[in-house]
Amino acid sequence: MKYVLLFILFPALVLAKPTISTEDRIANLISKAEENCADYGGILELSGDEITQYDFDQDGEIDLTILNEIEYICPTALSLFAGNGGQIFHFMTDIDYAREFARSFEVIDAFHGVSVILLTEHGSSCGTFGFITCIRAITIHEGHFLKPVNF
Repeated sequence: MKYVLLFILFPALVLAKPTISTEDRIANLISKAEENCADYGGILELSGDEITQYDFDQDGEIDLTILNEIEYICPTALSLFAGNGGQIFHFMTDIDYAREFARSFEVIDAFHGVSVILLTEHGSSCGTFGFITCIRAITIHEGHFLKPVNF
């Protein structure tokens, strides 16, 4: 019986993602950015606005943290962290992480309490010209990011 239980639980143990705290993830991401900037002979500067946090249910706990690479400055490689197509946004909850490439984002409360992240993307994301803005939405359900599947 114990072998059957182990056989059933083994795939869940192997496939489970290790949990990393938001603070540790941010420290790791910034450390990688510092290394990337150093590869170009620079020292990474942070604007002070690179982290945005949201408490959707007003319970004093952070529900969403966003690390925005557009706020990274590498003096020796100015377009290292952003270009005309956009930049990387790192979206984090206590239990999920999403790395998204977009031009900008906005977090809104839609449909009576559903938190939605709107991303403006390069037009090629929607199969059109780059100068046309394409919008994509990501919702958060119980700490997990729900993203559309490509059509």
